[in-house]
Amino acid sequence: MIYLLQLLLLENDNFEKAEKYLTDLLEKMGFQCAVNVKETSDGYSMDILGTDTGAIIGYRGEVLDSLQYLTSIYANKGINKDSQKRIILDCEGYREKRKQTLIDLANSYARKVIASKRSYRFEPMNPNERRIIHTILSENKSGMPYFFKITCCHESSGSSIMKCNQM
Repeated sequence: MIYLLQLLLLENDNFEKAEKYLTDLLEKMGFQCAVNVKETSDGYSMDILGTDTGAIIGYRGEVLDSLQYLTSIYANKGINKDSQKRIILDCEGYREKRKQTLIDLANSYARKVIASKRSYRFEPMNPNERRIIHTILSENKSGMPYFFKITCCHESSGSSIMKCNQM
């Protein structure tokens, strides 16, 4: 029982350190921001509030994703893999806005694919964005059957492709 309490205190201490780590990192990047941390069912949600948040988000969330990855590694360092917590980093509601954009995009292209009977190739996306597209396409409400698959292939440029095919 004492070991479990020590482990919980260590985890909470790591997440307090993670909040300080993120705040310090943003400060060193030249941003004056506040970080609000909320505990969720599977981890922690950290919301960045401040000025010039567009630069913190980056092109299609790439900087925000990188900050989330670094913060997650720092927070879970030294914690047993089974006890690690998920950290979701957001910046002034960007994640929800991007999710809605992806939902609209998936629905729009699904209608176009059904109408034209031609396939559409999505741009490369991170795993979370691909999951959103998959979820929306698998919840086909049009009544028209369409199928999609992901094709990941090596090209001379070294990039992988996500492709939505009507079969």
